[in-house]
Amino acid sequence: MASRDYTHDYTSGSNLYLIFTRDSDGKVFDWSDNTWKVDASATTPGVAMLVLRGAGTGMSHYSATVNLATINNTATPVDTHVMVFARAGGSVSLTADSLLGESFPVRITSGESVSYLGTDVATTLGQEKFCVVTMNYSGLAGTAAHCTARLETRDGEVVDLDTFDSSAECTLTIDRDATTTGGERSPVESLTALEVGGYNADFRFEVELADQTFDALVGYTMKMVITANGQDYEGRLDFGG
Repeated sequence: MASRDYTHDYTSGSNLYLIFTRDSDGKVFDWSDNTWKVDASATTPGVAMLVLRGAGTGMSHYSATVNLATINNTATPVDTHVMVFARAGGSVSLTADSLLGESFPVRITSGESVSYLGTDVATTLGQEKFCVVTMNYSGLAGTAAHCTARLETRDGEVVDLDTFDSSAECTLTIDRDATTTGGERSPVESLTALEVGGYNADFRFEVELADQTFDALVGYTMKMVITANGQDYEGRLDFGG
């Protein structure tokens, strides 16, 4: 079967796409003419990922179907890596868009992904990292809110930041829903990496928002972003309302 589905769970309302890069020279596959090119010369490097369904609070399950025979329909294997990006603007830009998580290897032979289900690739997928956030709060005035963020693998293991990136940082923002139809969201809290501080012995970033008041009848969105090894891992949590 030449066609294969690739999926990714990410923040709802985002514009995601995936690309294939060739291991031998780092070139990206250009779908406009089905050739390998350097990034700057590729006209259509991205395959748009569509939303299939929700994937929990504030998250969606994105998917793209790729005809692998278009990339390589010969018996000579072509080793590639698949990368998923979130579009920053109105069009694909490999220099401006954000890489989500880590790339994973795919060997394509005769239109088939022959190593996709291999042990090495399954291990890679199982170790894909996500930002998991939690929050404990009360609608009572003067009550502190406790927020945490950590990296976990798809297998559910907490990432050892001492090993992965001991310089990892985290930021936090909280926005309040618009109070009128068509209105804009308003910022409630914004903490820099310096204000959040370093991770603890459990590899979690923890923030105590003292005397923070949240209206139980209004919706809020908390976003915590962990930056490690040059990549941003974003976790969101909708609460209230």
